[in-house]
Amino acid sequence: MSKEISPALKAVIENIHIADAEPCILEGDFIHPEFCTSFANEKVKSIFVRETDIEQILNNIFSREGTYQPYRAEISREHGNWLANTCVKYGIPVVEPRPWESLLERVINVLE
Repeated sequence: MSKEISPALKAVIENIHIADAEPCILEGDFIHPEFCTSFANEKVKSIFVRETDIEQILNNIFSREGTYQPYRAEISREHGNWLANTCVKYGIPVVEPRPWESLLERVINVLE
């Protein structure tokens, strides 16, 4: 594998989610798609929610940090594009966040 798999994150998933049968959701753009394919267990599923609207990304950053950061928003969008392309390479589903009202239903349908 080209990226080192985080032993701590892998332990959380294997010990809490799989061994203890506790549902959990781990999220973040720091999780490499290759890591998501490292589990030989059908209970572990992965999906990528991809935001492509630069205005929405700007508003998200603003709501968290209180400043508009156009350059950072563009970098976030490009990183999201890279993640989405990498997910496709590994067979990980990619969904758009909008309409927000149906996102949960769409994610469940994709993961079933």
